[in-house]
Amino acid sequence: MRIVSAVWSHPTDNTVTADVDIRLGDGVWPGYRAELIAQWPAIVVCRPDRKPEGANAMRLGTLAQSSLIRVTGYEDLWQRLYRAHDIALPSTQGVDVDTSLAALELAASGFGPTIVLSGLADAHIASGRLARAIDETLSVDMGHYLLTPDGARRQRPESILFRTWLKGELARDSTRVV
Repeated sequence: MRIVSAVWSHPTDNTVTADVDIRLGDGVWPGYRAELIAQWPAIVVCRPDRKPEGANAMRLGTLAQSSLIRVTGYEDLWQRLYRAHDIALPSTQGVDVDTSLAALELAASGFGPTIVLSGLADAHIASGRLARAIDETLSVDMGHYLLTPDGARRQRPESILFRTWLKGELARDSTRVV
């Protein structure tokens, strides 16, 4: 099953329509200057009452019997995780979602476990809605970037204030890699 919660498009002619944009990716977007602002490892989370017992390998075996929630752009993380433990990932029923928020909410509702960026799961874990299902993390090559238009166009004061505020907030986050 595939669930799509949001559809957006970007100009194909590199016409920039926003003063500031935040995107997840590799940092290369034509027409934009990209500044890496956050990068977190990925973690496996589930509803606390569905957290498996035992060592990580045993937990992974239990999780494989669940409906796995896969986030678009990170579909390979489940395979990477199981391959790292030399465990065959059985073909399980699951769901593909297009946002980490959708994955977190489905996991919190008990649908199944998901793998998301740790910084996006922190509030759900702190509130007790989710728990870490296993103890390890997975490295992720992508990060969140702050994008501003290329070219000589002068930035508006509101954009500068937003960028300054956002960077200050992120500077206090000790969990991000950047």
